[in-house]
Amino acid sequence: MEINMLLPSIIAAAICLILIESHREQSSFVMRHYTIVSDKLKAGSESYCFVLLADLHGHIFGKDNASLAEAVLKSSPDAVLVAGDMITAGNTHGFEAAEHLLSSIALHCPVYYGLGNHEMKMEQEEADGREAYFDYRKRLEDKNIRILSNKSDTFQIRGQSFTVSGLTIPGDAYSRVGARKASADFIREMLGEPAADGYQILIAHNPAGSRSFSEWGADLTVSGHYHGGIVRFFGKYGLITPQFQFFSDKTAGCFANGKGHLVISSGLGTHFIPIRLGNPAEAVFIHLRPEKENEKAG
Repeated sequence: MEINMLLPSIIAAAICLILIESHREQSSFVMRHYTIVSDKLKAGSESYCFVLLADLHGHIFGKDNASLAEAVLKSSPDAVLVAGDMITAGNTHGFEAAEHLLSSIALHCPVYYGLGNHEMKMEQEEADGREAYFDYRKRLEDKNIRILSNKSDTFQIRGQSFTVSGLTIPGDAYSRVGARKASADFIREMLGEPAADGYQILIAHNPAGSRSFSEWGADLTVSGHYHGGIVRFFGKYGLITPQFQFFSDKTAGCFANGKGHLVISSGLGTHFIPIRLGNPAEAVFIHLRPEKENEKAG
């Protein structure tokens, strides 16, 4: 009888604790580090650092996102890769948060911005706030932020050639049921052939169909979209993805992907379901280093 009387209080206390923890995980961020060894990098060269940002959805960490920008720049990255959904479709108030963040970073290092489904929605003729979205894009481009919508950019870092390509995935790849996955042929149609020399990076917001990314020729693919599965169990399994995959172990993390690698960010903001649990907001630091001679022999 006493247990039955206490049960509502216990449930209420548990819900309060969950909400407090969820708020904490949304209002702060962690810096996640992955190291990838590749024989596509020049032997004897040093390591390279790329920071992956995704799914900000207009969220703010410190005044004008200064806290996040400072954390990113503290590592002196070679470039920042943006895997889309930095804004939320229809919410023009969130544009400023993304603009402050990316423009302050672009003063110190290159920024490559691939589009997510929310940016893509804002490009549609009937989109609410479409004109404001294109103004936002122009302001970013004026600040030397490279927006890669089915485009590529090749550059050198300390003698090593890198190509970054941004794949804009069509709307039916985001359907709740029966979503179409981008094939290697589709990627080739949108982007052409991968870089013949150097290291090929692909920004693809939706990681579904990741095998095609490697088949196309990506040495590294960076993605977001899954928000880490909203709730993560054991630091590995995500509760649900936007395409209703349950308890998937590929909602966030660094994975071997064919001959290359796939890095999925659990993102920085929330959308639709404003919850994070066991799944803090994150900025991802990807450290690329060449394969050493003893590693090849091993």
